[in-house]
Amino acid sequence: MFGLGFQEILVIAVVALIVVGPKRLPQVGQALGRALAEFRRASDEFRRGLEDDESLRTVRKTGEEIRNAGRDLKAKIAVPAEAIAKPKPRPPIVDVAVTEMDVASGAASAAEPDDAEALAEAPAPKA
Repeated sequence: MFGLGFQEILVIAVVALIVVGPKRLPQVGQALGRALAEFRRASDEFRRGLEDDESLRTVRKTGEEIRNAGRDLKAKIAVPAEAIAKPKPRPPIVDVAVTEMDVASGAASAAEPDDAEALAEAPAPKA
């Protein structure tokens, strides 16, 4: 107890007996016991308060980390509209079947001029 051996406690008891006297020694012992018990309760309460504060700090730190992660996620998701590449427009698909008869009659004018000229200059298929 308190790092004292048996011999040290015995010396303290003898000195207390001499100083206080045998009549008042039980009363002083009781008062000392109450004081030690009160001190122990106060130190336990203080220790619990520190543990509660530590737990509260841990919870607050975790909550702040979660809030920061949420902000980071929102920042990554909320990309400005300018940063999103707009799709390039595709040229219209023209599905025109041009036959020899259409080329000869000039019906190929619906097709692009380059295509019509290429078809007109192409040799006729042999039958």
